[in-house]
Amino acid sequence: WDWGDAGERSVTLAKWNVKGGISLVEARPSELAVLMQETPCVGAWFCNACCHRNEEDKRCCDGCGADSRPQHKVGLVQPKAAPKVHQCMACGKRHETYSARCVSCTGELEFTCVFCGKFGREADGRGEDVKLEWYCHPCWEKFDQHNRSMAAELPECWFVTGGQVWAWEADGGARQSGQIEFDRAGKLLTTWGVGSWTCKGEALEVTLGKPPEAYRLARSPSGFIATHLAPTTSGSAGGSSSVVAAPSARGRPVYGLPRQSGGVGGLFGRAIAFLVLLMRRNSQRTVFLAGLAPVVL
Repeated sequence: WDWGDAGERSVTLAKWNVKGGISLVEARPSELAVLMQETPCVGAWFCNACCHRNEEDKRCCDGCGADSRPQHKVGLVQPKAAPKVHQCMACGKRHETYSARCVSCTGELEFTCVFCGKFGREADGRGEDVKLEWYCHPCWEKFDQHNRSMAAELPECWFVTGGQVWAWEADGGARQSGQIEFDRAGKLLTTWGVGSWTCKGEALEVTLGKPPEAYRLARSPSGFIATHLAPTTSGSAGGSSSVVAAPSARGRPVYGLPRQSGGVGGLFGRAIAFLVLLMRRNSQRTVFLAGLAPVVL
């Protein structure tokens, strides 16, 4: 065909749909010539939120900033990840959760690190007791380094030794609707995408969801109470917020108990920490109340 032909739509094209699959559309040769000027490279991906095209090495969308990469990329089909299992070296039984020995014959297991995928024996790593997952020692070291950074950034009453993941319970705490994780430099990883957090004394203000919603989190004996923040109508340039009176959600730590800020609560927290230390020494293995995969961002 003539690339300059602007007449009849005579070329059939396949168009990717945002939620998967393709649709067929008709185009003029002149329209196709425009499309061919900026064709995506193999590995590029289109944002699920705004459809902006991004290069393969981008972790977040350049168009809207959302962490909304699709499962597949241009020219690349992402295979479904096989579950990381642990296999008995005596009878061959496969275990999807961590166990010190084979549940069938008590034989020794060959473990697979949930984070990096490396194989190892019991002495090459350790398991945790919440999700019953096994991690190799190098990945535990990365997690410990990350945790030390979080201990320096979070208020003391918010830091959880096992990991900074909290269940988010909507409708005033009636049901769990997702999770949030406090990451370094004010980054918030949530079920609904990447958000942010900032300290306000011993309270935290977080932004999450699409469109972003702001909440103030105040510590409670069992976790936190989230109060929705609505923008003021004062018209100030700073975009300040005012507190809506009724709590809109509650939360609880997924991987252990947070530190207490002082008084009776602080004494209770120190007693719990002492008991955990005794358990670790007596069992000769670290008892982590965390199931969070070690992360380095």
